[in-house]
Amino acid sequence: MPIYDPDIPSCSVPYTCFRGIVLLKVSHMYRYVSFFLFDKSDKQDTIRIICFNQFKGMLIMKIVVTSGATREFIDRVRFISNTSTGRLGSLIASSAADNGFSVVYVHGAGAALPPVHERITSRSIVSAQDLTAVFRGLLVDKDIKAVVHPMAVSDFTPAEQKPDKIPSGTEKLELTLVPAPRAVNLIREMRPDIVLVSFKLETGIGHEELISRAQQSLERTGSSAVVANLLEHTGPDSHTAFLVCSDGTVTRSEGKEHIAADIISFLRSRL
Repeated sequence: MPIYDPDIPSCSVPYTCFRGIVLLKVSHMYRYVSFFLFDKSDKQDTIRIICFNQFKGMLIMKIVVTSGATREFIDRVRFISNTSTGRLGSLIASSAADNGFSVVYVHGAGAALPPVHERITSRSIVSAQDLTAVFRGLLVDKDIKAVVHPMAVSDFTPAEQKPDKIPSGTEKLELTLVPAPRAVNLIREMRPDIVLVSFKLETGIGHEELISRAQQSLERTGSSAVVANLLEHTGPDSHTAFLVCSDGTVTRSEGKEHIAADIISFLRSRL
């Protein structure tokens, strides 16, 4: 199959071909592209490419990016959740699409959404149980090669959800919480081959201990890398994170855009 290098104004393909596909090199990735050919006029019997049409698909790479928070309902109107906005996840999805990846963006209710992009499809979930159900459907697709999982999934869920609204005048309410399904365990169970970037959020500790806990999480979850954060250093305008990789390397990133870029660079190195 011929390869077109965008640094070269035009290129030739052997002998007779009126329409077909060519491998287009963009940002160190290769994509299938349809093309039009013309001018079998020179003595070498070659046909020159004059016009590239639309992208027809990608040789690499399809990934899943999760984002936002889950909601674990107590009754029909009240739920347990957390403060995740999904902004980092949306930036990761957008950056991945801009860098040629095909992205399935799985997000919690109310999470930030990436700009509309032809290579991003979105799936909305509510609870941790919903997330595991979506993963069971997605991960049978062997074309999915990586999961980036910043979604803040609830660790606990009410043992019982009341079918109606609990009356506001109730003087005392006791809840029994049980562990919620662990989506990260399901990923490894279904797809031990997949590149998994998981996330670790801690509070009240130093960077050295944070990195140590991320390394423990690497072993426990079987992740390829863990993005470690401190709540105290995570905000809308500033964000410090450490990308702790299974090969022992640790990269510090400042700002959500740089964190997203470092994750995409890591995926490129592993896929």
